[in-house]
Formats: sequence, structure tokens, C-alpha cells
Amino acid sequence: MASHFPVNRFERIDFNNQRKDYDMNQQTNTSNNPPVDSVQLGAIRCAIWANQHKDRVRYSVTMERRYRDENGDWQSTHSYGRDDLLRAGKALDLAETRILELEERDRQAARDAAAQVQQHAGNAR
Repeated sequence: MASHFPVNRFERIDFNNQRKDYDMNQQTNTSNNPPVDSVQLGAIRCAIWANQHKDRVRYSVTMERRYRDENGDWQSTHSYGRDDLLRAGKALDLAETRILELEERDRQAARDAAAQVQQHAGNAR
């Protein structure tokens, strides 16, 4: 699945294809880390955040709807109308699928690291 934002990207492309700081950082992530990925369907965008928790990463999602105000400037809201609900649900479903992929990637990286440690331990003997 292709994402709209590459991992570790510090900026977003707005609807006018202009680069701007990712505005959801200010609302949800106090460590100033960018989202690790996002999913967008029309005006609905879900940002996926990675949070270190003890010995593993936990993922969370924030969702926003983009719209143009009376001046033509892009704004975001966390309010959804009836016509947004199905698209929002589908975006959340895609975000969950992406989180499952990220968790599997994390598990595989942990298995690979453990195998390397074991290999090094075997070579040291």
C-alpha cells in the first residue's frame, strides 16, 4: 500500500502542493516527531504516530478533515458531517491495516536483531 507521507517526513504537502510543517504535530505529539505514515481519502486524513512504550513501539492515529475557508485558505477540523463518515471509517480501516504492517515490520526487525546477536555469540566461542 502506498502511503501519502514517507516515513520520517518532517513536512506535508498541502492541497496546493505546497510544503508546510505538519500541523498535527502541535496538537497530538509533544515530542515534535512527525507521523510515521498517513492515509488520506479525499479530504479525510489519518496520521499514524509511533510512541515508544517500555520495550516496544505503540501506534496511534489522529484524524482530520481538510476544507477551504471563505478566504480560500486550507483549514482542518475534527468535526465530520454525515457525508464524511463512510470515508472516515474507510480511512481508519486503512490506517489500522498500515499499523498492522508496521507492527509486523517491527517484529521482524526484532527477530533479525536477535538472530544477529545469537550468531555473534556463536562466532565468539
